[in-house]
Amino acid sequence: MKLVGGARVRPGQHLRDVTIPLSVIRDVTRSSLGTNAFFPPDMRPGELGDGAVIERRGPYRFLVHESFEIGQMRFSDLRSRAYFTLGGAVRRYLKHYRAELKYRQIHINRWK
Repeated sequence: MKLVGGARVRPGQHLRDVTIPLSVIRDVTRSSLGTNAFFPPDMRPGELGDGAVIERRGPYRFLVHESFEIGQMRFSDLRSRAYFTLGGAVRRYLKHYRAELKYRQIHINRWK
């Protein structure tokens, strides 16, 4: 059982109706990018369907790769945006998933 933003979560359990500080999400992402060049660690830009992935290119260079569903099982070309801060990259990553976060009633504190 892990503690995520004050909520106890069992492995495989989905979060619902919780509030998570943006700083916790940023810290988890920073920790993951310390050992792996991608977040989430098991995703690569070429494997995206409708999704986003953060790539660490250096201490102050992050790329957020995104692809969108444009039709049934049809996806857009991969788009990449560069960020000099991890916070900016994490906000862009979360923005990609905002509809799912809203559906699951997951609220991010200090969303800017």
